[in-house]
Amino acid sequence: MYLQGLKICQTVHGELHADVAATLNNLRVLHRVYGQYAQAEPLLTRALAIKEKLLGLDRPDVALSVVNLAQLRVVQGQPEKAEPLYRRTLAIQEWALGCPTRGREDAGGPCQCPAESRACRQGDLAGTAGQKLSREAGLNLQRHPV
Repeated sequence: MYLQGLKICQTVHGELHADVAATLNNLRVLHRVYGQYAQAEPLLTRALAIKEKLLGLDRPDVALSVVNLAQLRVVQGQPEKAEPLYRRTLAIQEWALGCPTRGREDAGGPCQCPAESRACRQGDLAGTAGQKLSREAGLNLQRHPV
């Protein structure tokens, strides 16, 4: 059914459309439920590429696809390939959400982030965000062993 829907979406909208990405993702979920990880991966990779082209590299919707790919890598027994994807996801989320203390009355100023965590001021997608994500990814991999 999803294959038929995918063909219709591609015919109506072309290859580069949000509905095509959504249908690819739905088909990926179906394959993952049945443990067909090898079939799920190219669908997810293609959906991610479409979202990146349509939305840009730093959008929360893109982060969702990136984390889905990371989780797929974990269940495939490839946690070392998942970690950079988790790092990217956290960096996107921190970039999109901005400084967690900005705008809070009790924060005492425009930014109360620790000096080593200035992603909110510098737009640093790799620095502290990557360090924090490394810890988060490690926790995630421990909670969800393969």
